[in-house]
Amino acid sequence: MQDLTLALIIVTPLITTLTGWLTNRAAIWMLFHPRRPMRLGFVRIQGLVPRRRTELAKRTAELVSSHLLSADSIERAFAGINHGPVLDDMARRLVYEGLEPRMAAIPMIGPMIVRSSIAGIHKAVLERLHADAPEFQRRMGAKVAEQLDLRSIVEEKISAFEEEKLEELVRSVAARELRGIEIAGAVLGLILGLAQAAALLLLHTVPKVVG
Repeated sequence: MQDLTLALIIVTPLITTLTGWLTNRAAIWMLFHPRRPMRLGFVRIQGLVPRRRTELAKRTAELVSSHLLSADSIERAFAGINHGPVLDDMARRLVYEGLEPRMAAIPMIGPMIVRSSIAGIHKAVLERLHADAPEFQRRMGAKVAEQLDLRSIVEEKISAFEEEKLEELVRSVAARELRGIEIAGAVLGLILGLAQAAALLLLHTVPKVVG
């Protein structure tokens, strides 16, 4: 009898530790599996993420469109773009690739006009583009924010994710936390097992003390 009690005291913490670890590991597994609905009698079983995938896509899309990429943030992003190199290239192409050949093609006076005025025209166009750039960026940002349906785009992209890719994404982002949940289950199981072992030891020794 004493050998049996001693064995229980030793084995119980091991069993509860393993049980706690396996329970949490199974719970994490059931977040993603089974990917397709299964029926066990009258019970329908499916992983939480696959089952709530549509709702997950909608909630994520709402979060992104409302807080992460709102209309204001899009407008601010456009306003913060360094447009200088783009405007310089645009002015050069407008004047030297678009206007200059047409001016040079004017009979008799074309080459003279080009030589005397093309540099000044380029400078004037460049100054005008830079002066109008802030207003153009503001209006362009507002137009993009108005017409870009971020919510639908994000929802569509998440809904189109394969279950395997979605699980891989979640596990890659939360690998440390998921591992921590498994370890926490083992630790909790160990604590409960030690408590049970202490209770067994106490019950085994109390009669001797009383006697």
